[in-house]
Amino acid sequence: MLIKYLKFLLTRLFGTGVDTLVLWVCSNYLFTSYWGSYILSPIISFECAVISNFLWSYYWIWNNRVENSCKSYLGTYFLNFNLSAVGGFLIKMLFLLLFESIFGWDVVWCNLMALLISGFFNYFLTDLWVFRKPKMMCEPMKNGMNERKKKVEKPSWLYWIFWYYLRFFYDKVFYKKTYKVNSRVIPEDGTPLLIVSNHQNCLNDPLGLVFSFNDRKPYVITRADVFSISPAVDKFLRAIGLLPAFRLNYDGEDALSRNAETFQVSEQALIDGKTVIMYPEARHQDKHWLGNFSYGYTKMAFEAAEMGNFEKDVVILPTCNHYSHYFGIQNRMLVKFGTPISIQPYYELYKTKPRTAQREVNKLVHEQISNLMLDVRDLDNYDAIDFIRTTYGNNYAKWKGVDPDDLPERLLSDKDLVAKLDKVKEENERSMNELYRHTRILRQGIEELGVTDHHLEENVNPMALGFKLMLLIVLLPLWIFSWWPSMPIYWIPVGIFNMKMKDPMFKSSLLYGLTVLFTLPLFSVITLLVVGCVVSWLSAVVYVALFPLLMLFCWKYVMFGKGILQSVQCLLRPASVQKLKRMRKDLHSRLNKIVKE
Repeated sequence: MLIKYLKFLLTRLFGTGVDTLVLWVCSNYLFTSYWGSYILSPIISFECAVISNFLWSYYWIWNNRVENSCKSYLGTYFLNFNLSAVGGFLIKMLFLLLFESIFGWDVVWCNLMALLISGFFNYFLTDLWVFRKPKMMCEPMKNGMNERKKKVEKPSWLYWIFWYYLRFFYDKVFYKKTYKVNSRVIPEDGTPLLIVSNHQNCLNDPLGLVFSFNDRKPYVITRADVFSISPAVDKFLRAIGLLPAFRLNYDGEDALSRNAETFQVSEQALIDGKTVIMYPEARHQDKHWLGNFSYGYTKMAFEAAEMGNFEKDVVILPTCNHYSHYFGIQNRMLVKFGTPISIQPYYELYKTKPRTAQREVNKLVHEQISNLMLDVRDLDNYDAIDFIRTTYGNNYAKWKGVDPDDLPERLLSDKDLVAKLDKVKEENERSMNELYRHTRILRQGIEELGVTDHHLEENVNPMALGFKLMLLIVLLPLWIFSWWPSMPIYWIPVGIFNMKMKDPMFKSSLLYGLTVLFTLPLFSVITLLVVGCVVSWLSAVVYVALFPLLMLFCWKYVMFGKGILQSVQCLLRPASVQKLKRMRKDLHSRLNKIVKE
C-alpha cells in the first residue's frame, strides 16, 4: 500500500503540474474576468489533470486490478474516475474559494493549497471504489475462476474513511500500543470464516478484531440492548456490521425467538464467503479467565454449511484479546489468532448426530482459546494471583529474558508464572494459601498508603523529585491550555457511566465510543466555528488538528502529577513504606524459591 501511495503522490504531482500550467495559461491569456479566472479556468485545468491522472492510474498504479481482456472496462473505469474526481474537485473548489476569501492569495497559490487537501480524499476514493475489482467479469475469466476464490462484495469508501478514523484513535490515542499476533494464519477474504474469541472488555474487544482486517468488513454479533437506544442507533450499528444477539438471562425467553433473523443473516454471510465474529461466553468477563461456551456459534457454523449443501468448508478461527490493564487510556492490548479449524471433517457426523459434532468442535475451540489467553482458573485466589502477576511478574519476565513492556512476550511469561503457581498449589495447598494471604495483606497496605508497587522497588530521591515538581510547574500553563477539549471529552463519558452504569467493564468502552462518535466531533465543530470567527480559520484548523496531542498530553500530565504525589507520600510516611518494603521483599523471596527452582 505504501508503494502504491508513493506512486499516487508522484503521478499527482505531475497532474498538479498539468493543472497549474493549464490554469495559468487560461487565467492569464484566455480569460480576464473573475468568473473566467476563478470558475471556468479551474474547471478546464481540472479536467486536463483528470485525464493525466487517469492514464497514470489505469496503466501504472492500479494496472494489476484492471482486466485488460475486457476493453469495455476502460470506459467504465474512466467514468467512475471522473465521478470520484468530481467529489475531489468540489472539495478543492470549496477550499480554493475559502482560501481566496480569507487570505486573498493569488488563484494559483489557493489552488495548490486546495489540491493538498483534496488529494487525500481522492486517493481513498480511487483505491477503494474506482479500481476495486469489478463484480462482473469477462466470460472466459468467469468460467475459469474457482467459486472459492471469488471476491466478496467490498465495503463502501465511506465505511473505510470511518474505519480509518476509528482505528487512528483506537491504536494511537486510546491505546499506547496494539498488537496483532499471528495474523498470517487468517484465511483469505472470500473464505466462510467464523471468528470466536474470549470476551473481557465490552466494545473494545470486537473493535480490536475489526481493526485487524483491512480487506473486509466483518459482521459482529453483539448484545441486543444497545440496538434499542433509538432507531438511529439501530440503523447505524447495522450499517457498520453489528447484529443483535438476544440472551436468556438479560432479554428474557420471549426475546430468544428474535435471534432467528440474526442467525439467518450471519449464516448467509458465511456461505457468501464473509467473516462473522462471535463471543460464545455470551457475556464479558471481569477477570483474565475463560468461561463456558454456548453452542450458538457451532450451530451457526454447521447450519451455514448445510445452507450451502455442505459444499463449502466453513472455518472457525479461535482468537483471544488481552490487555495490560482494563481501565484508563494509554494501555496496551493485543489480538492473538490461533490455528484455523475446518469443520468439514465433521459434516458427516453432524448429519446423524448434530449435537455430538458441535460438542467435539466446541471442545477444540475452547481448548485452543484457553491456551492462547491468560486463563486463571483459581478464581478463589484471583486477586492475589493477579497482584503477583502485575508486580512480581515484571521481575519474573526479566529473569526469563522477556521485555515486560512487550505485551505478547509478557503474556507468555504471565501464563508460565500462573501455571507454576497452580502446580505448587496442587502439591502444597496450605503453603500457597498462606502465601496468597500474605499477598493480600501487602496489596491492602499499598492501597491504603496510596502508592504503587513501583514506589517500593526503589528509594525516593528528593532531588529527582524536586526536579519533577519543577517540570510539573513549568508545564502547568500548557496543561491548562489542554483542558479544552480534554476535560469535557473525558468527564462527560465518565459522568454518564457513574450515573447510569454499575459494571466497571463498560467504562473504557463508553469513554472510547462517546469520544470518537460524539464529544470529539462536537467540540471540534464548536472550536472551528468559534476560533475561526474570532481569530482566524487557519488557527482554528491547526488547533483542532492538535486535539489528539493535547488529549494525550493532558492525560500524561495527570499521571505524571499523580506519580509525584505518590512519591511525596512515601517521603511523608517512611515507617509505613519500610514495613511494606520488608513484606514485599519477603514475598518476592518466597516466590523466587517457588518459581525459579
